[in-house]
Amino acid sequence: MGFDDLARHMASRDGKATAAPTDANDFLHRAAEDNRRIDRRNNLILGTILLVAGLIVGVLMVVIMIQAAASGVFVRWIGGLFGAGAAVGIGATRIWRGLRS
Repeated sequence: MGFDDLARHMASRDGKATAAPTDANDFLHRAAEDNRRIDRRNNLILGTILLVAGLIVGVLMVVIMIQAAASGVFVRWIGGLFGAGAAVGIGATRIWRGLRS
């Protein structure tokens, strides 16, 4: 009698379900469920951070560009604005994925 059989027999004798999966398919099913739960949480947390940080950086860059233009200095931060916009887009996508799952 193997360990899995013994665990199943002892659990059925006590009227309890086994705590650990006794089958490889059951193990993979539980791992997939845990992975979906963790992915959802990670998407929501990281998406919120990216969205907020992108909005803050983007707004600050635009304000600084407007103030510099008002004083006669022309500042172009196209790369920074593109990065802030990309952070907002990726953050919104991750939030959407987290809410959808």
